[in-house]
Amino acid sequence: MIKVCGVDELTPGRPTAVRVEDTQVVLALWQDEVFAVRDACPHMGQSFECGRVAPAITAAEAGAEMSVDTDTPVLMCPWHTWGYSVRDGRCTTDPRLRVRTYPTVVEDGQVFVDVGGA
Repeated sequence: MIKVCGVDELTPGRPTAVRVEDTQVVLALWQDEVFAVRDACPHMGQSFECGRVAPAITAAEAGAEMSVDTDTPVLMCPWHTWGYSVRDGRCTTDPRLRVRTYPTVVEDGQVFVDVGGA
C-alpha cells in the first residue's frame, strides 16, 4: 500500500487523478468510501479525471420506473458518458469492457492504494 493523499483532498463524486508508482489512477470518494480505478477508459483510452461519480441507474423496462442505487457508485467517462462500477470495474454500457480497480485503505485520514505491481 502506497500513501497517495489525504481523504480531505478528495471531493465526493469527483474523480481525482493521482500517480501511484508507475500507474495513473483516479480516486473516487463516495459515501465515505474511497475507490481507485486505472485512469484510462477502456472504450477510447481517455482519462476519467473530468468525469463524475454517480449512483447506478437501472434502465426501465417497458412500463416500469427507473431505479437509482446510491449504494452502487458508477464512474462516468467525461468523453462518451460510458459508466464503470468503481467496485469491480465492470462497464455498465458494454458488459464486454472492464477497467482495472485497486484496493484502497483509509487510515488516520490518509488514503493508501495497492497497485500490486500493475
